[in-house]
Parts: sequence; structure tokens; C-alpha cells
Amino acid sequence: MKKLLLVLAVLPLCLLAHSQEADELGNYAEFTITPRLDFGANAIPQDGLTYDLGNTSLYSLLEGSFSENFSFTVANHWFSGSADEDYGLAWPYKALGRSDYTNFIDYLLLDYSFGNFTISIGKDMILTGGFEYDDWDWEVHPVLCTQLWNNLACYQWGGKIAYTLPSEADTFSFQMTTSPLGEHPFSSALYAYSLQWRSERDLYSSIWSTSYLQSVDSRPVWISSFGNRFDFTENISWVVDLNWIADLDNWFGFYEGFTASDTDAHNFGLNQTLTYVLGDKFDVSAKLNLSWLVAGDNISWNDEAFGGVVLNWYPLEDQDLRVHFIAGANRYDEDHPVFVGLGARYNIPITLW
Repeated sequence: MKKLLLVLAVLPLCLLAHSQEADELGNYAEFTITPRLDFGANAIPQDGLTYDLGNTSLYSLLEGSFSENFSFTVANHWFSGSADEDYGLAWPYKALGRSDYTNFIDYLLLDYSFGNFTISIGKDMILTGGFEYDDWDWEVHPVLCTQLWNNLACYQWGGKIAYTLPSEADTFSFQMTTSPLGEHPFSSALYAYSLQWRSERDLYSSIWSTSYLQSVDSRPVWISSFGNRFDFTENISWVVDLNWIADLDNWFGFYEGFTASDTDAHNFGLNQTLTYVLGDKFDVSAKLNLSWLVAGDNISWNDEAFGGVVLNWYPLEDQDLRVHFIAGANRYDEDHPVFVGLGARYNIPITLW
């Protein structure tokens, strides 16, 4: 497996040397700084009213291309308003060198495209999860995201090959990365393998994927997601993500209440978002997530249920500035059982060349 990763690492470098005579079409780079500020209030029964900084964070994004064949993406997470109790990830540098935690490097990716194929190498997002994973981290509200989104260290080192049909409506991808169920990227010798199908049409789009994650005790975890988006009109869309996670006892406490004896435990989730766009200045979304657990012959609803509304306002014509208001309830997050939040994020683009 290490040899395969080595081949995937060397191949883009060989292709880069081969393409040095390519024209300069598409040679550009843009750097974007994205600060985000959130303030939230939470009604916690045992503590009364509490406050937090929500998804307050500082990100940067470098995107561009060297030629019409080579492109790159570098996304960094410099600060977070919420800290992890083990690593203090308000400053995400402390988890550098680990694969089971998200650190300050999200993407460090080089893509080479030829014909209908694209080869990618570097640090990328695991190809699992539906439309919930399709937005940049600085766009979303973690309190209105599933445990899969909040707990999976989805940015891993590896390689991917993708093929897009001539119609450009469908893309099929195979990916091999380090496993988020290992402590360190390569010394843990644990890997993840993913398949994904993406399609985009006028009325329906999909992101279907399945991932096989190796774990420390040689028992793998399967994650399958079936993301579906229905565009009823230009202004109304409905996203339905179906998730299935197998072998929960191997998930390091990802779901509480299961022990090593629950070898057949599975989680099924239904995550929905209904969005209405009101012109260029406003959009409003309603979110609802439900899930249930299957362990042997026992089927029951679990505590991973949440719902809420999101109102976005874009006061500038380019929509670089977004002011957002959120409200809702979350059963699995004890710190945010009932919450309201107000915040803003601002994209500051800088053209480098």
C-alpha cells in the first residue's frame, strides 16, 4: 500500500516535467482570506443561559493553476473559536502530524487533468459524505451538522483518480488516503479507500459514495452516503442526504452507548435541507436531521436529532460579505440543546497573478 501511495506521489511530478512546454493558458493564482465571527446563546437546562463563539474562525484559501493541465488548492484553518478538550484546537497546530484530528492544513492538493481524467495528489477530503460535505468549512454551522461532519477527521493524505463522462454530467472517482482511524498518517499503516459518483443535471444532482476505513484492531468501518439535491425552481432546492455507518463500536466513542460487544451496530441518518433564495440578497434554509440505530434485532431512534433555520443576508453585490442568523435545537450536542446565533463571514480575495 505504501508503494501505491509512493507511485501516486511521484506520478504528478513526472507529468509536471512532461508538461513544461504547455502554454500558459489558465496560469493564475488567487489568495482569499476569510475571517468569520459568530456569537451564540444557548439555553442549557442545568446551566441556564450560556454563550459561545460558535464557528468563529480564520481561514485562507490559495487556488490557481500553472497551466491548462495543472491546478492547485491550499486551504488553511488558522484559528477556531471552539477548542478541543484534548488538543486545544482553537489553535489547530497542536494536532499537526496526526490523522485522527483536523489540524491547520485542510487541503494541500495538486491536480493534473488530461482528456476526461484528473489525477490528484496531496491532502484532500475523503470522498464520503453527501452534500453536507460540499461546502467550505467557513460556510457551514457545525451545530446544524451531523456527528459524521463534526467528528470525522476528513482531511487526509493520499491520491485520487477521477473520470468525467464526455457529457460532463457525471464524474466517477476512486481515492486512497490515510485512515482517520489511525493516530498518525503513515506510521499507523492504516488506509481508507473510497468510491464516489457525482452528477449534475438541471433538476437533480447527486453525490453518492462509499468508504472503507481501516482501524487499529483490523476491523474496518464502512461509511456510505447518498446525497441528493432537487432543484424545483431557480429559487427552491431540497437536499436529502442518507448516511449509513457500520461497526459503530469501532468508532472511538463516535456514538455513545455502544460497547465492544455491539459488533453489529449500525447508524442510519436522514439529513434534509430546504432552501429558498430571495433574489441576490437573501436566502433562508430549514434543516432537519433524524437517525436511528440498528444493533442485532434492535432498532431505535438515537439522540442524533437536530433542526433549525438559517437566514443569510448578502449586503454586497459580490456576496463576499455574508451576515447570518441561526436558531434551532440539537439533541446530541449537550452544549447547544436550544440555541440562537448571529454572525458574519467575509471573503477577502487577492489576485496574485
